[in-house]
Amino acid sequence: YRDSADNLLRRFQSLLLWRGDQILAVLEDELWRLGYGGDPAPAMLTYLCLTTRLLVMRTGAMPAHLLLIGPPSAGKSYTLHTVLRLFPPEAYHVIDAGSPRVLIYDDADLRHRAVIFAEADSIPAGEDNPAASAIRNLLQDHEMHYDVTVRDPVTGRFTVMKIRKPGPTVLVTTAVKELGDQQSSRMFVLPVPEDAEKIRAALHTQAMLEIEGSAAPNEALIALQAYLQRRAPWDVTVPFVCELATRIAKSVNAARILRDFQRLIALIKAVAILRERHRKRQADGRLVATVDDYAAVYGLVRTMYEASVTGA
Repeated sequence: YRDSADNLLRRFQSLLLWRGDQILAVLEDELWRLGYGGDPAPAMLTYLCLTTRLLVMRTGAMPAHLLLIGPPSAGKSYTLHTVLRLFPPEAYHVIDAGSPRVLIYDDADLRHRAVIFAEADSIPAGEDNPAASAIRNLLQDHEMHYDVTVRDPVTGRFTVMKIRKPGPTVLVTTAVKELGDQQSSRMFVLPVPEDAEKIRAALHTQAMLEIEGSAAPNEALIALQAYLQRRAPWDVTVPFVCELATRIAKSVNAARILRDFQRLIALIKAVAILRERHRKRQADGRLVATVDDYAAVYGLVRTMYEASVTGA
């Protein structure tokens, strides 16, 4: 998709319909068609979090790093894998398992890509762990810094090798329990509950897949993400951000509200990107998000924010 994103986008425009604000409805229908059962909110939010990889990152801003959390077999990995089927290969980099320092020494380009850790246990942890600090820098400062001492093969002396990897990069992983405060505060913690209704919906979906078979993902939607990636980074302004900050500030009861607010803004911008053909631009070229983009995010995160430690 890297070399033909624009052509694919034009080819499948009639299939995507580009129906303004209905693009999210198209995505939700596609997730159902691919075999995702139950509440679509976790899958839709995962899709939006992955899309935040494409944003321009000002100082202090962050993409919506995501932790899918829930009991074993609750559908965390299935949710993530289903959503990833709608992205081209160049949109993400998967680390299935390995050393906690694998991302540091991996030569993958991380700019405007998602890094998918299959399990959170593979992510370096610890307050004093240099590798964990390097990951946190990548998440928050959009560039990885890691210095390691190595022996020069010619002189035999020790020297410092400086590893620098530019982002921005959005990190997505799954876990059965929350990570440490340093990591969790930088991530959008998305519960994937194991309730009876979801199990019934999943069983029905699995039964239908046995009868009808597994559907191939809509190439138009993959082409959409390839097209957006080709044009990254996307600079988006949220004109009502000051009013939103004033409202959220009324319910401040935790320091992490600042990062929750950054994630909320990133998700609004992600929706605006998906609707870019129907959004205005400022004189400087920045895409302008609307209250409708906020409303779409509000509908997905409302109950989660109400139940979060922020009380937002």
